Amino acid sequence: MLEVSRLHWDENIDLRVSPEVWLRGLLDGGVHEIPVTGEIAGLAGSLKVRHGFHSDPADQLITATAIVTRSSLITSDRRILSWARHRDDIQCLDART
Repeated sequence: MLEVSRLHWDENIDLRVSPEVWLRGLLDGGVHEIPVTGEIAGLAGSLKVRHGFHSDPADQLITATAIVTRSSLITSDRRILSWARHRDDIQCLDART
């Protein structure tokens, strides 16, 4: 939600409603929120130094969440997509295709 909210308020994406209203619509539609656990936070904090990931903390949390929960990550972020190509512990899908 942090990343979506930043992108919206920086006018990089247009949700057409506030991020809070957008999120409520997703949750009401059945999307499940995943809390940031200690395991996720610990992995996120190690991604740059131990795994060559870039320094954006929001991207680190998003990516670590996908790894820990074994969920597919759908993103248009070229840095994440490029990094994930060399890994076998995460599946990333390009949102632009």
